[in-house]
Amino acid sequence: MISLILAGCGDDKRPSGGAEDARSPNGDPAYDQDLPGVWASDGNGEFFTLVIVGDRTLMRWKDGPDGLCNGDVMRTESSTDLMFQCSNTPQEHEKGTVEYLEDGKLRVNWQEAEGSRGDSNFARIADAPAKLPKTPEDLPGI
Repeated sequence: MISLILAGCGDDKRPSGGAEDARSPNGDPAYDQDLPGVWASDGNGEFFTLVIVGDRTLMRWKDGPDGLCNGDVMRTESSTDLMFQCSNTPQEHEKGTVEYLEDGKLRVNWQEAEGSRGDSNFARIADAPAKLPKTPEDLPGI
């Protein structure tokens, strides 16, 4: 009698043994994750604050009303995107795809028609407010 034991094997839908994969079976790292909240980035000389409440988001990149941009959280079968409708977003940050979301860390890849514009890394700094703020002053402590 011959016995074959396979350890650490997986299929296309689940990671094989070892470290857990942050992506869902459909490839979206934000699948079934806690995305709503207040997220701050201070990398590569850029400072952004993202506020995500349900399927709405607000991005702040400077003080004052000109530094705010409202948007939507768009979920597809394989990704979670942040879509902003403002023409004055910094460096054309109008569409971002969540590349990583785990342990209070969020990475967004900003995209344009020709491809990627780069990543912004965020840390969760507060729980989501009950509704999106209209001005930066509506977020105490930020």
